Amino acid sequence: MGGVHDFIIQECVHQHPILASFNDTSANMLRVCSWRHRNTVDILFAAARIGIPGSVTDIAFVNGEEKVRMIGITRDGYFREKIVNQDGILEKNNNTRIAVPGWNKIVNIIKENHLKIDNFDIVGWDFTVDSKENPICFEWNVQWPGTVLYQYVNGPLWGTFSEDILSFLRDNKRNQDNYIPWYLQL
Repeated sequence: MGGVHDFIIQECVHQHPILASFNDTSANMLRVCSWRHRNTVDILFAAARIGIPGSVTDIAFVNGEEKVRMIGITRDGYFREKIVNQDGILEKNNNTRIAVPGWNKIVNIIKENHLKIDNFDIVGWDFTVDSKENPICFEWNVQWPGTVLYQYVNGPLWGTFSEDILSFLRDNKRNQDNYIPWYLQL
């Protein structure tokens, strides 16, 4: 892998053909953001991060600039129609309704495990799905789980939860510090 540095490979994963169809050179990831409130867990939004052609990861750096393409995912587990880049510019329309492989399994894993994570009410989970439709969680993000990029493909970002999330953030300084990047805080 000429030119690729700083990778630790724990296990090789062959991603599901549907995920690979967006870009077969990269490991394409599903970012699913969950919110724990009133002792329940809901999915706030989800999107696929798709690498640029020739990249091996979902996010690439070209001349010091982060490059990524995204496609939104509906709450019932279907890819949305628009693929946009990191600047929100439309790159491609996906005109067919394609189900996210393993979606229900991913949601169940998130709902079960988010209840076990103390002190973090909003979590951004990064999954891929292997060729046998098994979800693989690569990481979960408890600080700044992502908002800016995902609005391009999922607006309004929090849907029916918008007022509740805004109140959750507005009314609690700790929540502001935990979930809003310093460069976006007022």
